[in-house]
Amino acid sequence: MIKTYFYSHDEKRMHHDVNLHEKDNFLKHEEDLLWVDLYNFTEQEIKDVARIFNFHPLAVEDCLTYSPRAKLDNYEDYYTGRLCRYWAGWPGSACKALST
Repeated sequence: MIKTYFYSHDEKRMHHDVNLHEKDNFLKHEEDLLWVDLYNFTEQEIKDVARIFNFHPLAVEDCLTYSPRAKLDNYEDYYTGRLCRYWAGWPGSACKALST
């Protein structure tokens, strides 16, 4: 599932479920913010987002493979990272990949 949030600095307003194909129309001001939340995503969903944002293939691979370790990578004009969380008594762990 993909959820999108856009904060417009000029409007001082949050927009929900924006179309990622129009991302270049949103980010006009340095303080505008576009957040893309991928939750229980499919391989096709992550590949679609990667194509829209032109993510490096290794960043996409990190999103599609499990790792118990947190990490942060720098790809010239953006960062991608993996966050992990653990809870006592939780059967297993959950890792989330992110890009900024």
